[in-house]
Amino acid sequence: MGASAAVIAFGSYTMVLDYEFEENDMKRFTLLFTMALAFAACFACCPAWAAPSAIDGSTTMTVATTAADTAAVAESSIAVGTQAKKPRVLYRVQVSTQGWKAWAANGKAAKAKKRGLSIQGIRLKVAGAKGAIRYKTLVQGRGWEKSWRTDGMPSGASKNRALEAVRIQLTGDLAGQYDVYYRVYTAKSGWMHWARNGAKAGTVGLNRPVERIEVKLVAKGQAAPGRLAKAFRNKHGFIAGVPNSEVAVKYRAHVQSVGWQNYKYDGATAGTTGRGLQVEALQFSLGGAARGGISYRSLVQDVGWEEDWSSNGQVSGTQGQSLPIEAVQIELTGEAQEAFDVYYRVHASDVGWMGWASNGDKAGTSGYGHRVESLQVRFVPKGGDAPGSTEDAYLYRSSELGDRIAAIAVAEYESGAAAGDFHKGGKKYWSRFRKNYEAWCSEFAGWCMVEAGLVPGDTMPANPTYANAYVKFYRARPDLATVHPNDGTYLPQRGDIVIYVNGKGEPSHTEICVESCEDGRYADVSGNSGGGRVRYLEKPFPVGGVGYYISFND
Repeated sequence: MGASAAVIAFGSYTMVLDYEFEENDMKRFTLLFTMALAFAACFACCPAWAAPSAIDGSTTMTVATTAADTAAVAESSIAVGTQAKKPRVLYRVQVSTQGWKAWAANGKAAKAKKRGLSIQGIRLKVAGAKGAIRYKTLVQGRGWEKSWRTDGMPSGASKNRALEAVRIQLTGDLAGQYDVYYRVYTAKSGWMHWARNGAKAGTVGLNRPVERIEVKLVAKGQAAPGRLAKAFRNKHGFIAGVPNSEVAVKYRAHVQSVGWQNYKYDGATAGTTGRGLQVEALQFSLGGAARGGISYRSLVQDVGWEEDWSSNGQVSGTQGQSLPIEAVQIELTGEAQEAFDVYYRVHASDVGWMGWASNGDKAGTSGYGHRVESLQVRFVPKGGDAPGSTEDAYLYRSSELGDRIAAIAVAEYESGAAAGDFHKGGKKYWSRFRKNYEAWCSEFAGWCMVEAGLVPGDTMPANPTYANAYVKFYRARPDLATVHPNDGTYLPQRGDIVIYVNGKGEPSHTEICVESCEDGRYADVSGNSGGGRVRYLEKPFPVGGVGYYISFND
């Protein structure tokens, strides 16, 4: 059928009725035409309405339900005076066996009247704003269209070929003020997540045609209408609905004898290799138009893991102190965390490139003295494959002897040993070294050491019944262990003997470290503690009252 138009003018007021006939639409057009006549009658009966000066401007009502082949299409707006209008995105779809459907706007689903019918074409335009909208579609069996369509032009519209995916972008002034969000409903998948500003929405290679679509304009800086992580899917998995311009991370390293290097991007190497130069500080931030944030922290030699995380360009590590970074953690926040996994790996001295860590996991080494010399960072769509092997991304070292001592102490705790009478509960431990009861925290540590294979008088104190015995013995035997004063420079490791001191600085209590100092905390198992029990305690580092940590050599 052909197009028709009705124009009704009265005074400075005009009503334009544009319409393109589709089958069985005569009744609808008659109704709209009658409404227009009624509108005109209202103005005839109310002269005040007809005076332009009464409202300080002109009034125009446009009612349109047309095909996008005509120049004036699909706008319904009432402009009063100079009042600004929020722009609206208008879109319509061509449905298999049903043809072009009515226009939808601002997030309302454009769809077929019956489920299971695929969309074969789409048209979009924006009303009420300067700028344009462009779009292209992935046509089943043909692939992506080579060129963009704009402002009401049909995209797809191939006979008997369904759409599988769509991309939509704003241009001109509008692109600086709004984001365009869109999502599709596909066969077998249902509603997928939202895509934004030219990213792909839909599927490819899965035979899941698009059956519905929603499009929204959202002011810059406002939240997305929903999740973005699973907007597009191929045979390998889901891809987030964000454009390539937002898939960017930048980072740089402060290198020994070099200083701050230039920023690197998306997998490039920051730092050096083959020169033996340590990385001492790092900065990370999101590049391009990426949204959300990035947080990170470093394990600094002789300092430990930083207690506070840095974020969005802040410095992690040290400058001017010649302290190398040994390991790093990185994680995304906000919208970036929803859309991407962040992968990172380090090149460590005497090791080389290590495996890829991700999303806050540790990358590097601890306890070996290996220095980070360079690193790489990459974004991967949420749930996507790692950029390489994830084996040995982080290596932590404690002594084998220390591991055995710690394991024995934990087993005693978990067995409920020594529960009950304060004096008799620890007899299992103190009776190995003396005949009569005595506060047995030191004897408990000695008992665990003997069970781990140490020999009293040879590789451990002959009479470990008081805390100072450990300090004296191992100070005289540096070949067996190292006595570290609690000055904040040594991080307690699994199996270390922890010596507390009293107000005079004299050794007074003994515990066993069973979990290494990670995340600013470590754990002890203590004998003769909490009512004569073996007790497990997590503690912040550094711990007040600790005088020494004794670590065993391999």
